[in-house]
Amino acid sequence: MNSYLIAFLGPLGTPELIIISILVLVLFGAKKLPTFARSLGKSMGEFKKAREEFETELHRAQDEVEHPKLEAPRSASNTVSRERDHQDAYPQHPDMLPLRSSFSLLLVFLVLGASAQEKPMPTERVFGQDHVRFCSFNLKNWLQMDRAFGEKEDLQGKPEKEKVAVVASIVAIQPDILGVCEIGEESDLLELQKRLREQGLDLPYVASAHGGDQVRKLGLLSRLPISATNSKTDLFYNIGGTVLMFQRGILDATIHIEDGFELRVLGVHLKSKRAVPEGDEALMRRNEAQLLRDHISKILTAEPQTKLLAYGDFNEHRNEPCIDVIQGDRQNDALSMHDVLVRDSNGEVWTHFWDAADVYGRLDYFFVSKELRPLANFRKSFIYGGKDFDEASDHRPIVLGIEFPDSKKKP
Repeated sequence: MNSYLIAFLGPLGTPELIIISILVLVLFGAKKLPTFARSLGKSMGEFKKAREEFETELHRAQDEVEHPKLEAPRSASNTVSRERDHQDAYPQHPDMLPLRSSFSLLLVFLVLGASAQEKPMPTERVFGQDHVRFCSFNLKNWLQMDRAFGEKEDLQGKPEKEKVAVVASIVAIQPDILGVCEIGEESDLLELQKRLREQGLDLPYVASAHGGDQVRKLGLLSRLPISATNSKTDLFYNIGGTVLMFQRGILDATIHIEDGFELRVLGVHLKSKRAVPEGDEALMRRNEAQLLRDHISKILTAEPQTKLLAYGDFNEHRNEPCIDVIQGDRQNDALSMHDVLVRDSNGEVWTHFWDAADVYGRLDYFFVSKELRPLANFRKSFIYGGKDFDEASDHRPIVLGIEFPDSKKKP
């Protein structure tokens, strides 16, 4: 048998790995290093497996020739000795080193060529999934507030039991991107991020926004990089001569899903249905909805190809004026936003329970632009219906499945 054949199939050494890195940097840039590292690792893993299988078969055949089956079983000491003999039988022969190096370099070019031409499947792009999972969740006051409702001035955070329930719900959903309402200071958002990480859900990228309300804010946590933000924190409107401020503003962030796919998201939390002395709550909400619509129209007029998602707690039912304002003119498909109706496992659509009035309603929505609509996967979108959802919040989380452009199956 040719003992040098195994040496020929030796692993890549440091010089070859350096050459790989230089080639990737020169030809494709630093951004491609992770992609090529994955491709190289996968190729080398398969190569190593094939080499080991070849070695095993080669040794088995050699043993059969040199040691017929009638030979007495080898002892443990003989086995160790034979393993040493095996190692000595396949040395790094000097004559083979140039050949091995040439072969290794050939393998490098093969890997690079395959990586440059191969278009990775969606399942390799985002954490083993074939889609991106976006979750919108009103956390019900994860912030410092007077929880005695005026009986005493004592600011407290969200009760621990409720925080644990919030984290459990989010971890069960396993979102790639999480948009939240009713979060407090940056420290509150970072606390939520830390708790999720401790439970195995790492969402390292962070964005936040607020409006006139400096207590209840908007937050965004993402596994995927946030490439840009354009949040609106100083929007105003006029009611009967009184100038009012958009209470929570608009969280505007662009998330880099993959090369050629940027997802722009607009998080909102419109004025609640609670009466306030500043003005009529329904009219305030209507004006905030108009400000959101104006922002949407600007985005889609300037960049019609934008994959745009508006999400959050809109504090309106489906048949009320605010929803029509946000969706826009249905005759102008380029600027309109489409309601993605999600359901729980029982087929129900309610997202909020108002215990004081025993009222169930749908207040949380996803609206998508024309360009994003074909990528919205209804089968992978849902309302999370955990058994004890009310221990976390008075809202249920809603989830939108977003497919990659080239993985969407045509009908």
